[in-house]
Amino acid sequence: MSDMSDSQFDIVSQKCYNCYINKKERGDTMSANVYSVQSLLVGKEYRSDTLTGEIISAELHPKAVWYQGAEAYLVEVKSYDMGVSKYSYRTIAVALP
Repeated sequence: MSDMSDSQFDIVSQKCYNCYINKKERGDTMSANVYSVQSLLVGKEYRSDTLTGEIISAELHPKAVWYQGAEAYLVEVKSYDMGVSKYSYRTIAVALP
């Protein structure tokens, strides 16, 4: 629940709207965060029938691996086996937009 009254909310809303209009008139463009596929893969969980772990690195696959409508990435997976870290590589396909 907000601590602002309706009139305070209206004032804040109007200030935000005015700020938006002023930026638009100056020609400021809105910005967006830009992410790479690699950065979105790192930190995600990898699971298959033979391996479960965390993706710690990703790169476009260095060898010609082709999947229809997708790009191939080589990912390094860190897994734990009885408390010991193990590192493995796997190929994954990422669908193209």
